This record gives sequence, C-alpha cells and structure tokens, in this order.
Amino acid sequence: MKKDLYNKLGILEIIIGILIIILPFFYFFTTAGVVGLGLLFLGMAWIFLSFNIREDSKIFSLMVLLIGILAIISALVYYIGLISFDPLLNFWLLVVGIMLLVFGVITFLFRKKVNGKWGSTGLLSIILGIIYLAIIYQIISGSKLDSYYLVVLIGLFLIADGIIIFFLKPSKIIEPLP
Repeated sequence: MKKDLYNKLGILEIIIGILIIILPFFYFFTTAGVVGLGLLFLGMAWIFLSFNIREDSKIFSLMVLLIGILAIISALVYYIGLISFDPLLNFWLLVVGIMLLVFGVITFLFRKKVNGKWGSTGLLSIILGIIYLAIIYQIISGSKLDSYYLVVLIGLFLIADGIIIFFLKPSKIIEPLP
C-alpha cells in the first residue's frame, strides 16, 4: 500500500476522533445519541481501514470490515431508537466494549514485528476496551459517570490510532505472526 493512503487514513481517523469529542456537546444529549455517534464514526474508520489494507492481508481486512459493519449497525440501532430502556442499552454498551477488545486482539495478532506499530494499535484498542468496560460497569452499578466518557475514549482512540497510522511506512505491511 502506498504511503499516501496510510497518511489519508491517519488524517481521517484524527479528524473523526476530534469530531466525536466535539459534536456531542452541541447536538446529542442522550446516551443513545452520544454512543451512536461514536459508533458511527468508529465503524466508518474501521471500514475505511479494511478497504485500504485489503491487498496487504485479506483475512485481516475482512475481520476489520465485519467489526466496522457491526459498529455501524449498532449505531443505527441507537439512532432508530430500538434501544429505549436501560437493560438493552447496557447490553449494547457491553457489545461495543467487546468489539474494541476483539479489534485490538485481531490487530495485535496480525501485526508485523518491524517497529511494532500495528501491534501498538492493537494494544491501544485492548487497553481502551478494558477501560470502556470498566466505565460501563460503573454506569450500570449506579455511579455518577456519564456515558459521554465512553465517546471521548473512542475519540481519543481514533486520534491516537490516526497518529500511529500516519507515521506507519508502506513497508510495514500487516501479516500474521509466524
């Protein structure tokens, strides 16, 4: 893959991450709206990533594409309003946390050891998934934590991942570990 495609993906993730953090303050005030917005942008970034790495690793590309589609479906579920009571909302929040963990494990397993940059993305996603699940646990157990923190975590993940990808060289192609 050409360096400029990695640069575009990195810049896109940084922009989407910033939008995720800024937009909910102005437009979305419900848990479903905030989380739905974050999932929509995250799913779009993962789908964009899957198309850009398709030639490098078809298996990794397919896995990322499926997770991206699941994220967008989850976002649509929030926006359409299919989740109208807390137990189901909490279930979908758990699904998002698990998606982040799965993406992290997949990315970590399909990295190339050179500079470990894809491994860094996977590790970042695993850490984010764990923090995300911890916040969800606090919300479910009645803590004063707001769901906006979940979206901020997704935005920060996209910004950090975009920076990592922006500096990734074309020779650092994703491939399974031996």
